[in-house]
Amino acid sequence: MTFILGVLAGFVMPAQTSINTRLRKALQSPFRASCVNFLVGLTFIVLISFVLGDGLIPLSAFREVPVWMLLAGLCGVMVLTCNLLLFPVLGSVQTVIFPVFGQITAG
Repeated sequence: MTFILGVLAGFVMPAQTSINTRLRKALQSPFRASCVNFLVGLTFIVLISFVLGDGLIPLSAFREVPVWMLLAGLCGVMVLTCNLLLFPVLGSVQTVIFPVFGQITAG
């Protein structure tokens, strides 16, 4: 099952980049497109959390988590926004390949 989820994530990444690029054109800003992307994602994950019974994150949880762990959200915003900025310059193939190359190199 985890193999299938990994492959599915790989299929979704190029589609996300393409969709976000069109959203950037429609909203005339990579930052607006990134904001909309994360607002839709937040709405979806909150709904899923309630459906699965997790609910919202208790505020006390933030006191127990080291600050550096919250940087993952910043990393996600940076990745998505950089893709939006790179797509018109590099094109679709390089915009997908270069971040994957970076992931492999960093890993």
